[in-house]
Amino acid sequence: MNMILKLSLKDIVFINPLVKYLNIFFITPWYDFPTNQKYYPSLAKCYACLLMVVKILWVIYWLQDDALKSVYASLLCTEKIFLFAIYTNLSILTTVTIFKSAFWDVDKWRTLFTNLQYIDINLQNKGKKESKLMKNFYFWFVLKQVMFLCYSTYGIQVFGTMQRTSFFKTFLNSCLMDVYYEFLLISLINILIRSFKSRYKDLNQKLETACEQSKSVEELMNIANYYRILGDTVEIFNSLFGYQIILVIFDCCLETVSALNGAFLYTINGQGQFNIEMFLCNMSLLTVIPIHVWTSKEKISFLRGFWLSPAVDMFYEFQIIELMTSVVKSLESRYADLNENFLQCQDEKFESFVYYHRILGETVDLFNSLFGYQTLLITFHIGSQLVLHTVKTVLKTTMSTFSDITFMRTVWKFFNIFLITPFYNFNENTIHSKLCKLYATFLIALKLVWIVALFKNENLSEMVKQFLFTQKFTFVAGLATLSVLNLLSVIKSSFLDINTWKMLVKSFDAIDSKLQTGGKVETSICKNFCFGFITKQLIFMIFVTYQLYCWSSFLKISVLQSLWASPTCDLMYEFQIFTFLMSLLQSIKRRYVLLNEKVEAIKTSPKMRHELQKLAQVYRILGETIETWNKLFGYQILLITFQSGLNVVSCINFPLGVLDRGNFDIEIALCNGIFLLLTLGSLLQMVISMDSTVEEAKTFVDRCYKMQEQFTLNFRNSDELIKFISIAKHNVRTFSAGGFFDIRKNLIFSLIANVAMYFVISVQFNQNQKE
Repeated sequence: MNMILKLSLKDIVFINPLVKYLNIFFITPWYDFPTNQKYYPSLAKCYACLLMVVKILWVIYWLQDDALKSVYASLLCTEKIFLFAIYTNLSILTTVTIFKSAFWDVDKWRTLFTNLQYIDINLQNKGKKESKLMKNFYFWFVLKQVMFLCYSTYGIQVFGTMQRTSFFKTFLNSCLMDVYYEFLLISLINILIRSFKSRYKDLNQKLETACEQSKSVEELMNIANYYRILGDTVEIFNSLFGYQIILVIFDCCLETVSALNGAFLYTINGQGQFNIEMFLCNMSLLTVIPIHVWTSKEKISFLRGFWLSPAVDMFYEFQIIELMTSVVKSLESRYADLNENFLQCQDEKFESFVYYHRILGETVDLFNSLFGYQTLLITFHIGSQLVLHTVKTVLKTTMSTFSDITFMRTVWKFFNIFLITPFYNFNENTIHSKLCKLYATFLIALKLVWIVALFKNENLSEMVKQFLFTQKFTFVAGLATLSVLNLLSVIKSSFLDINTWKMLVKSFDAIDSKLQTGGKVETSICKNFCFGFITKQLIFMIFVTYQLYCWSSFLKISVLQSLWASPTCDLMYEFQIFTFLMSLLQSIKRRYVLLNEKVEAIKTSPKMRHELQKLAQVYRILGETIETWNKLFGYQILLITFQSGLNVVSCINFPLGVLDRGNFDIEIALCNGIFLLLTLGSLLQMVISMDSTVEEAKTFVDRCYKMQEQFTLNFRNSDELIKFISIAKHNVRTFSAGGFFDIRKNLIFSLIANVAMYFVISVQFNQNQKE
């Protein structure tokens, strides 16, 4: 115990006892520090599976427990939402942590600890001890454990007394184990961050000492190398804990709101007396401190690829086919022998041959009963694979990859139908502006006529009158936003920004010619643009058709009337705009990826500086392409973001105002849920794609900085590379929503916060209107 209390943050080996303890919960993989290897990998995976089974059984117990159901039924609507969200979020956090520690990121853990040990050896931190007890990590860790145990025991006793259940029953009905799991995860994240901070501090001190003593360039390069390794270690930390930190932050927000709500709603007991114990139990949840670190993209490991692939199932299918083939050949051989002997048989042996033939027939029936369904599934699987390979072959010959901008020529004509894109001649690089304006006038007039007809539609007016105030507001605001979005897209493609469209296409052509990506073919069907485009269109059309059918049945009107009295056409138009934007966005990201690959490839080239100048031109053009993209689609992105927020609020608010009037319809609820998932999925895809594209742009600058180490060693004068890096930093561009704000991942949390606020306001308005 005395040895543990003397361990210092400066030596990463100090974390070994904590890792051993966290192995019990599989927050960390089973790792051995002296050998830097994982031990008992198969047993570790079995133990992780056991923990997952226990977690699933616990969740099933929650769903079937009568006491928990009665407590849940007594809550208000908002409290039900908070409780369900907290339980679900904690369960997802536990599951993700176990899976990432057991199956996905084992090699990243080894790299993390190896890098820290390498830095400790070079900084001479190995074996350092901590003399002060108050600065020792394990002193505070044990103290926090004791405090958490005391709080948990006290909280279970208080809630058990109020619910009149036993201590053990209250423990089973609570999510205390998941909260403790989260507590341990936060402790681990906190100590790793403190370890990074301590090493950055030592590096800064070492650099300051080296500058004062005028150390050699080699010594300064060693410090820069340590700094780079530490930066890579932070990136590994992001990939290990990024998603867990998001879930922890979300859980902290939920628990904070729930604790404040519970402190004022559930601190009064049945006799109307203030319960100080319940007040303390609720308010103590506010002591959780979130830590915000985002994840970075990492390549998939071999082990993870194996677990995610159907290799085991395919091997199993192969063995079934081999067994069936051997049995069929045996039956065929016996039928052949029987037929051969039948021709030479005598009359007295005829009955024996009939008997043998009947036995063989019964054997065939047994074979069919044993392998009939397997044969059907294998036939379906082989047929589907043949179809997929045929489609893949067709797509390889018809559509190319995102690396070649010519893939857009076919779908460009499709988007011309909606005038999302102007009528552009790629061969002559000209736009048929007069035809665009004439067709745009027709579409605008058609849209205005539809708006007038929509206001005069009696069925829609009767339906809107039955809405609550909040539903009327979201419905009208959604219609107005969709109409403005569609009209703006038509106007910008026909009357405005004609030269900007030309600049966009010219930029892609210039980049492709410099990167020499013309004529490339995509070999993977899943990455083929045409396959993804057709799949998305089919899925969306199936959903739209199903939605029209459900609403027409629910409102007892025809499908045509349902289409005319709903914003379905506008939603389809918005979907096409989103599809086009995402295709351009993926094209820009793909070119940044190719650019980074070329930077990595020219490190050993003797003409490195000359080739860097060519890549700098491509990087500048890509930055200008993003600026052009912002000019063309900035306001559309702003409207799509606003419309997504309205859709989420409307979908969450819809069940509270319509389906609780005794007119519940499961199909309508299903349509509402699917529409909510499509809205969130589309917005997340757009935001994450934009953010990852910007990160790829920054990766180019980071690799240039890393190249500076090699450049400095080979050439004493590195002014040219420094100027090049400064130019590259200047050309880093971000995606903007009409200049109002940049599109980054933090937009997701802002949207969640605003939706939660508007939803609470909607619930309050609905309750006041009902009263």
